[in-house]
Amino acid sequence: ANALWKLSKVALNPPTQVRNFVSNGILLHLSGVSFVKVPFRVTQAITEMANDGKHWKIAKEYGVNQTTFSQQELARIERRLLRIKDRNNPMRWMKGAGAAVANFAGDTYALSEGVFKTAKIIDEMARGRSAEDAAIAAHEALFDYSLVPPLVRKARQAPVGIPFLTFSYKSLPAVLKAAVKNPTAFAPYYAIPAMLSVMIAL
Repeated sequence: ANALWKLSKVALNPPTQVRNFVSNGILLHLSGVSFVKVPFRVTQAITEMANDGKHWKIAKEYGVNQTTFSQQELARIERRLLRIKDRNNPMRWMKGAGAAVANFAGDTYALSEGVFKTAKIIDEMARGRSAEDAAIAAHEALFDYSLVPPLVRKARQAPVGIPFLTFSYKSLPAVLKAAVKNPTAFAPYYAIPAMLSVMIAL
């Protein structure tokens, strides 16, 4: 029930899909990828995923697509099981259609995370790091949702708990690390709102 509720609030919520894409871009930048290179790396990652390229194969080899929020915390509805169970039920088509939409939304959410993790691998390997080190850096930058303490896991799964605790638990150290190591990385996020205000005023 908890996983289904998260599915409705996250993957099936278009604004959340957009926020996830934007926040992943910010995290990719704060992890050390140049601000101006982020769109280029993301485009590279999408191209590689579409063509089963070298870096996407590395991402899959090191389990990047198995440690996303979608894989670890969202419900997945097995359509084949629904078809077998409800073979004589006139509502089976509606259930199957609902399952298809839910699974597509979850897959899209996971795909977005996979894009940015692959982009991180591309950037790290372009700097000369090994495939293994690049994959580890990708897990650190865009979060390995499977790697959390038992207390956090219980809190995010409990009926009355903190369902989205993992993101806060993972993102706060990442932001603080960026603030200490490279405080100038935050400059664009102060400049962009000011620039938008000036453009709107004009």
